[in-house]
Amino acid sequence: MQNSEDALVEHKSDAVPWTIQQTFLGFILTFIPWVVFVTALSQLGQGKATPKTPLSFQADLGNAIFVFIFSCIIEGAFLIAPLYIANRAYHSITPHFRLALQALGFRKFNVRRAAVMIVLLLFAILAVDNLYQYVITVLHLNLQTNDQVLLQRSKIAPITTYATLLAAVFVAPFCEEVFFRGFLFPGLRQSMPVGWAIVL
Repeated sequence: MQNSEDALVEHKSDAVPWTIQQTFLGFILTFIPWVVFVTALSQLGQGKATPKTPLSFQADLGNAIFVFIFSCIIEGAFLIAPLYIANRAYHSITPHFRLALQALGFRKFNVRRAAVMIVLLLFAILAVDNLYQYVITVLHLNLQTNDQVLLQRSKIAPITTYATLLAAVFVAPFCEEVFFRGFLFPGLRQSMPVGWAIVL
């Protein structure tokens, strides 16, 4: 009897208060404009040649601030629909913002276990990166790894490179995880099997 009650409580905690229609609406209103905007920006930036000489400190700092703020705005767009829809679902309950955050996946977790996983995954990423670099070198492929590209860019605009990395490492994953794992995936899981939700 106790096991079935625990399973029911666990099942209820995984349920989200938004519908599949709200999930698709949130996806369309977030992802489609984001793709169009990023594609347009990449087309605008294609014609510009990268400078060969290092930028001055003032120019580099200005670029870094612009890049970081702009990246935060672009990635922050992933938070608008999930926060609005989750907050709206709990609007009639007094601590509705806390419940909305919990529905989006902000729950208590084991910090020690998470820290161990982060360290292990960091070593795994470094090992794969070294293996990739080794394969490129042994096979004499004319490819550059990400760290080689970043090293070249950091010689021209070091502060801008750090700002780009800061946004890519901390801002983008947070916003995208909330959107995809906290909003889209649970919303899809409400009306379809887990396998189909993963595929979509």
